[in-house]
Amino acid sequence: MIIYRVEDENTDGPYMGHPAYFNFHRRVTVHCNMDTHPTPSVDHLPNGYCGFVSLTQFYDWFKGDIKTLAKQGFQLAVLELDDLSVNIGQHQVTFPTRDAAHLVRTYSLRYACDLAREEMENDRS
Repeated sequence: MIIYRVEDENTDGPYMGHPAYFNFHRRVTVHCNMDTHPTPSVDHLPNGYCGFVSLTQFYDWFKGDIKTLAKQGFQLAVLELDDLSVNIGQHQVTFPTRDAAHLVRTYSLRYACDLAREEMENDRS
């Protein structure tokens, strides 16, 4: 199964709270909306590494934060995982370990947004 994950060069996601990202993390925490950005448990998923089943899902989650993420060195990783290791929720997916994921490719966040808009346009057609 192909999934998409926003991560830095150390494979940490934006919610890991590393020093370069505290301002974004604080803003996300303050403006957290459990209807649109639920924690894994609210999305009825076990904790683990988070990602998305589509580019559209990635874009819907992060669309207001792409520039901030890109400035902090985040990119979009395209990962391949065994279907059985992926837990699918309404807004996100989780998987137990990053080591189990095979990196297919990475995209800059700007390019990933272009691909997501293309995907959304194709879905409307």
